[in-house]
Order: sequence, then structure tokens, then C-alpha cells
Amino acid sequence: MDIRKIKKIIDLMKKEPQVNEIEIHEDKEMVRISQSCLTGQQPETTYSTPLVQMTSPTQEPAEKHNIENKHTVNSPMVGTFYTAPTPGAKRFFEIGERVNAGDVICLIEAMKTFNQIEADKTGILSACLADNGQPVEYGQPLFVIED
Repeated sequence: MDIRKIKKIIDLMKKEPQVNEIEIHEDKEMVRISQSCLTGQQPETTYSTPLVQMTSPTQEPAEKHNIENKHTVNSPMVGTFYTAPTPGAKRFFEIGERVNAGDVICLIEAMKTFNQIEADKTGILSACLADNGQPVEYGQPLFVIED
């Protein structure tokens, strides 16, 4: 990714304090630039090549659930993970329930749009690997579906 583009973006973000964070993907490269309006910190830039799965600090690592050689439903985008259609509503599915390919199993909010994530396999939903209301990364395992 061209460093001149990154510097221009940082300059634009300095002029627009209401923009807290921006993430740009080009091929296998990703740049996330964020700034904190509350603390007055300078913008922070993070580089990653290739894209790497990230986990939130409160999330248990996927390895702890022993997902090796198991089918996982992975996040198709960066966003906020939700297990129910609205706060306080019943979850789409509970662990241990049978899901069919095409069933909506969660939502991911990205850019103020709620995207329905569907099961891509019929089976038993045996584990949820993300925390409700927490950020998820592209490619991050969200659920384990077993036969």
C-alpha cells in the first residue's frame, strides 16, 4: 500500500475529528487508522500483510474450543457480531440446536448495515466462538457446525 495514500488519509482524519476510525483493504493488505477524540491522541496506524485473524480480549481463542478438523462458519467481513435480531430478543439459535444450510444464525453490523450470516452447512450448532456485541474480523471463526 502506498505510504502517500496513508499520509493523505491521516491528514484528512485530522481535519475531520468526527471520523474515529477507517479501515482500507487492498488485495491482501489492510490498513486501519484510528484516533481518539476524547484523549486527543494522534492517529494510530496498524498495518497487516496478509490479513490476520484477530480476537477480542474477552473472546476465548478458537483453539480452546478444539475446532481443528471441524466445520466453522467464518465472518465474511469486519464488523460487530450479534446473536439476536434486536437487543433483548431471542437468539437466532442456541448451542446444541440443529441448523439447516441457509438459516440465519447471526448478524454482523458493518457501516450501519446489518448483514445476515447464514449457516453454510446442515448440522448441530456446537459452539459460538464470538461474543455478542463484540467486533469480529474478516475470516474469524464464529460458529462450529457438526454433523
